[in-house]
Amino acid sequence: MTRGRRLALVLLLLLPAAASCGDVLFRLGRRFPDSRGALDGIWAGDQFEFLHRTRLALGRFSLVLVAEKDRGEEWCDLVSAGATFEDSIRNVRATAGWLRSKLGSGLILSHPSGWSGAPGMEAKPPALASKLEPASSAGCSDAEPLTGAGVSFRAGRFSFLAIGASSHIDPSGEGLHRTESELAAEGSVREDLLGFRTVTGCWGLGAAAADDPRGGWSRIGLDFDGRLAGVELRAEAAIGFQGSEMSEAFWGCIHERLDAVRFCVGVFRHPDDFPSRRSALPIGMDCDAGAGAAFVWKPGAGWTAEGSVTSALRREASRGSAELSIEKRMTPAFDMGIRFRGTTRDEEDSFRLLGSSSWRPAGGVVLSTAVQRTGAGRSSSGTGAEARLKILLDGELTVRVAAAGFVTDDYDSRVYFGELSFPGDFGSVQQWGEGFYLQAAVACPVGGGSSISGRMGYLRKGSVESIGEGSDETDGPSRLDATLQFQSVI
Repeated sequence: MTRGRRLALVLLLLLPAAASCGDVLFRLGRRFPDSRGALDGIWAGDQFEFLHRTRLALGRFSLVLVAEKDRGEEWCDLVSAGATFEDSIRNVRATAGWLRSKLGSGLILSHPSGWSGAPGMEAKPPALASKLEPASSAGCSDAEPLTGAGVSFRAGRFSFLAIGASSHIDPSGEGLHRTESELAAEGSVREDLLGFRTVTGCWGLGAAAADDPRGGWSRIGLDFDGRLAGVELRAEAAIGFQGSEMSEAFWGCIHERLDAVRFCVGVFRHPDDFPSRRSALPIGMDCDAGAGAAFVWKPGAGWTAEGSVTSALRREASRGSAELSIEKRMTPAFDMGIRFRGTTRDEEDSFRLLGSSSWRPAGGVVLSTAVQRTGAGRSSSGTGAEARLKILLDGELTVRVAAAGFVTDDYDSRVYFGELSFPGDFGSVQQWGEGFYLQAAVACPVGGGSSISGRMGYLRKGSVESIGEGSDETDGPSRLDATLQFQSVI
C-alpha cells in the first residue's frame, strides 16, 4: 500500500469523530465457489469484495473518502478522497481530490463518461450544468480517475467553473488490478486536463483539452437553454480536435410539458471521429445524423403511456430503435403494464417484450411479477419469468425475495432481471442459456440512524461445467454471491 493510500486510510478512521454530520458505509462480499484466478494463483488478492465510504460535513467543508477492492485485488486497492469548500456569501465553491465533473450535457467534458452507450430519446431532455464535486463511488475513480482541483463562482450575470487535473489512469480502462500485468500497468498513463464553462442567461460556453501518451484532444462548444419562437429549446454544439483531425457533434431538443402530456423532439450528430474520451453521449446514438422523439402521456383514470423512436444514419448502415410502454392502475392496490422495445442495427433486428404486474394486498407487502420474451435476428430467442416479494415487518425489518427462470438460445437473446440491491443502489443482471436465479435480501435498522443489510444471489445453469470466463470462471453449474452492509448516519 502506497504512502498516499495509508494517509487516506487513516483519515477514513479518524475524521468521522470530528464531523458535525454525514454517513459511513461498510460493505463486504464474497463469491462461492472460488474463481479460477484464485485457484490457479493468478490473482494477487483474495476472493472478498470490499467497499467503504465516508461522507462528512465540517462547517463549510465537506469531505468524501472511499476505499474499495474487487475480487482478486489486494485490500484497499483503491483509496480516494475529495473535499469541497463552499462560501455561500461570496458564491465561491472550491473542490479538490478525486473528482466527478460535467460541463454542459457532458459532450464537452464528462467524468465518468458514457460515450459507449446509446441513451436514445426521453421525454425529458438532457440537463445542462456546470458540475464539479468529489467522487463518491468507486466506479468513478477506479479505472480512469480524474484527480485535480477546480473552482466555481459568480460575477454579476456570469457564472464560471474552471478545472485542472493531472491523473494517472489505466491504459485498459477496466480498473482491475489482480494479475501481474494489471498491477504493472496501474496508473501508467498520465493525463493532464484543463476545462472551463461559463454561463450567462440562456447561453453557455465550455471547453476542455487533455494530453496523454495516447494522443491529445480538445473540444469547445456552445449551449442554449430557453424559449425560442415560443417553444422550449435545449441544444449544444461542439467542435472536437484530435491530432490533425477536426469533427463536430451536436444535439438539439424542442420540449414541452402540458397538462397530461410531456414530449421531446430532437436531432443529433455524434460521429465516430469525434474525440470521445472524457465525453458523454447525451441523446440518441453514435451516428452521422439522427433524429428522435419521445413522450409521456397520462390521459387519466390510472393510465400512463410512454414511447420513443430514434433513427440514426451512418456511412455503413442505418440504426434505429422504438420503445412503447403502457401501464394501468387497475385498483389502488394493483398495477399492470406492458413494455416493448425493438432495435435494428447493421441489418440485425432484436426485440424485448415485457409484461409486469404489482399487487399490494396489505400494508407493507408487495408482490411483483414479470414475463419477458426476447429475440435477435431470425434464429435466436429467449424467455424469462420473475416473481418478487417484499414484506415490511413491524414497520422496520424489510425482507425481499425473488425467483427467476430463463431459457435463451444464446447471449444475443439474453434476458434481464432486477437485482435486489441495497437501499440507494440500482442494478440489473443479464442471463442467458438455461437456468434459474434466486435472490434474498434483508434490511434491519439497529437504532441511532444505523442499519444492517444483507443480500445473496444463487445462480444455477443447466448443461454447463462452469460459469463465467477467464480468471472469473467458477467450476460447476452453480455459484453463490453474498454481501453484508453496515451504514450509519453521523
